[in-house]
Amino acid sequence: MDQSTIKKIIEELFESGSFDLAGVEVDHDEDVGIMRFKIDTKDSRFFLAAGGEPLFALNAVLRRIIEGKTPEGQTNPTSFILDINDVQKKRIDSLKTIAHMMSERAKFFKASVNLDPMPAHDRRIVHEFLSKKSDLMTESAGVGHDRHIVIKYVGTEI
Repeated sequence: MDQSTIKKIIEELFESGSFDLAGVEVDHDEDVGIMRFKIDTKDSRFFLAAGGEPLFALNAVLRRIIEGKTPEGQTNPTSFILDINDVQKKRIDSLKTIAHMMSERAKFFKASVNLDPMPAHDRRIVHEFLSKKSDLMTESAGVGHDRHIVIKYVGTEI
């Protein structure tokens, strides 16, 4: 599904919820392979309450809507997020900073480094961000709420 179709679905979703929507901008983060739909709305307080849980829930609902509208045989664009007031962008930037610092630690000590437990979406961002590093390897370890990323040093970068 292309970005214009997703943008239209977002606009319809906000309209059906009677939320004010001033605009939707699309931004691509090539470092982590995510298409970000930035929302401009006067109703942002509703989505950012309780630590952003409503925004995370809205992202989950949007994914399900798009899965249902994706034609048979067409790939589903799972690499997108809905963002309000750059909350998601700031989170991604923070994850990239942590991943970079910890990867440098793994290289310096030539050892594996464990990151703190994080949700699957955040782990995916870290895996994708570090996937281009030929001297490092990432893997998820642990179960449930203890699931975390291990950054492993595997040799000299080419």
